Amino acid sequence: MQTAQLNWAKGVDYSSNTGAVDFLALAKGGYSFAIGRVLYGLAPDTSFAANYAATKNAGLIRGGYQFARPKLSTAQAAAAAMVKAIEGAGGFDGLPPAIDAEYGTDVQGMSPEELTDWVLAWIAEVKSLAGVGGMLYTSTAFLMECLQPQRLKDVPLWISSYGVAHPADAGPITQYNLWQHTAGLNSQLKVPGIAPYNQIDLNVFAGTIAELKSWCEEVNGVQATPMKVMVNGQTVDAYAIGDQVYLLWKDTGLQDKKVGNVWHFDPQYQVTETKVKVNGSESQAFVVDGDTYVNWAALRNIGDVTDPKINGEFNFTVTPKASK
Repeated sequence: MQTAQLNWAKGVDYSSNTGAVDFLALAKGGYSFAIGRVLYGLAPDTSFAANYAATKNAGLIRGGYQFARPKLSTAQAAAAAMVKAIEGAGGFDGLPPAIDAEYGTDVQGMSPEELTDWVLAWIAEVKSLAGVGGMLYTSTAFLMECLQPQRLKDVPLWISSYGVAHPADAGPITQYNLWQHTAGLNSQLKVPGIAPYNQIDLNVFAGTIAELKSWCEEVNGVQATPMKVMVNGQTVDAYAIGDQVYLLWKDTGLQDKKVGNVWHFDPQYQVTETKVKVNGSESQAFVVDGDTYVNWAALRNIGDVTDPKINGEFNFTVTPKASK
């Protein structure tokens, strides 16, 4: 598998065993993401909810993992518990949720086929319930001995492998997304925000911080939130994506010329990314349920689109609109 590069994003993973974590210090120390243990089987990790919020407040990309105990519950029950816990702590907005499959009595006696079935069923159930993709955490040895790599080659991989220049290939799997390269740090390895001797694991994402953010958006989808906006005193439909508001194209009274590809933002909506021509200039837009929405900020910068109320610019207020 790949050799880590100096410009790749760094991160940690933690659990209640880690103790207190200063996530602001971690972020200032050059780390970009933090992944917390959400559940040990079906049992909640008592530190997760607070740490999950603190991770986001510190500006770190956040994620969660569940320790797999397949002999104690079905994959569907485990996935349901995972989704409920993460949604209750703030929702899916960073790294894909991970299932942690490793050696122990919880998997003893299961065949590679049975365990792979369980992992894939967990990933499918998470996707069904939350609309987000899942990720597998495991070691190269466990992947080769206890799972079926051929069936998992398209699943995002968080690999653990220590004391090596790079993780070994696992059959057809020659790439990882995340690499846990150091586990259970001691006082000789300083990590900002982590007390000496506290258990913390170090990871790297196979790409830059910008590539990590892009990958998270690709896995989770960009959330399109339905809204209402006021334009010249009239209420019209709009969607918010991040900090951008998109106005229903037909309500602008402008002409459009569409080009683009299909893009899925939210599992409830099939959204088609498109481009529109506004007074000869191309602008980003998208289509939801057959209606075209154009970027609000882009419209405000078009000279011939005027709102007589405020110096030629649109003025709007936002009120909630029930989801479909």
